[in-house]
Amino acid sequence: MSYNDREGDQQQQQSCELYILTTGATVSRVTSYYTDITVDGETYTHIPVKRSGFTRDITGSIPSVTLEVPILPPFSNYLAETPVEPSTIEIRKYFLYGAHWPNVLMFSGIIRNVSVSKNIARATCVSKEFRLKQKIPRVLVQGYCNNELYDSVCGLDRNNYKATGVLTHIGWGQGETAWLRAPGYVNVSVGDLQHGYVEFGNDKRFIVEHVGDKIWIAGRQFSGISVGQTTYAYAGCQKSPFECKTRFNNLDQFIGFPYVPHASPVRFDSV
Repeated sequence: MSYNDREGDQQQQQSCELYILTTGATVSRVTSYYTDITVDGETYTHIPVKRSGFTRDITGSIPSVTLEVPILPPFSNYLAETPVEPSTIEIRKYFLYGAHWPNVLMFSGIIRNVSVSKNIARATCVSKEFRLKQKIPRVLVQGYCNNELYDSVCGLDRNNYKATGVLTHIGWGQGETAWLRAPGYVNVSVGDLQHGYVEFGNDKRFIVEHVGDKIWIAGRQFSGISVGQTTYAYAGCQKSPFECKTRFNNLDQFIGFPYVPHASPVRFDSV
């Protein structure tokens, strides 16, 4: 019996979906099957998954799919991470019959955003076709730098602007931004960590403010963090030519147009 025949079965008790999530070098594999399974030598961990159909309207919009899962790893790692590395997702269909039909790719794209309601994470994923709608060229005529700090064009080594801190206090952000305190946050060669990010394990958080040995971070507190553990914080950048020159001595790599006026020189609000 062919794969198409199996797909047409009204009851597919021995079929499952495989989800492969990739962020940087980290790959997570989960399945909607009732137990963990191994496919092609890779283990897929069972978690409850509910998804929408694959949608595309008559206007030719980019295909998308919505997943609803409990706030469990790996999906919990995508919550409140700013900046966050691009996270790709593959959804595959697999039949667990005797001969084991090859798993078939159903969807390939990126996680666009994740929201939370009543301990359920709702992830919106869009097809990789979205790249066809990206702006070209990517360098814009703007006053601040087009580079991302520490990227290949910026050229700075983030380890030269790294603070290693053993945590002494943790704030869980009840009604306010979560925060971390560590003596090591004071010893940063470039000074302020504001607009940088802090790492704990494979997780990252954007640094909203940095004062002394305390940083405030965006969104949810790190999962599993406690006093005495080590975190790594990296200096941020305002993307101005002045800061590029005075804080980082990297003006040669600045890609921006600092003399572009912020307001139109030919606009008259009153006559």
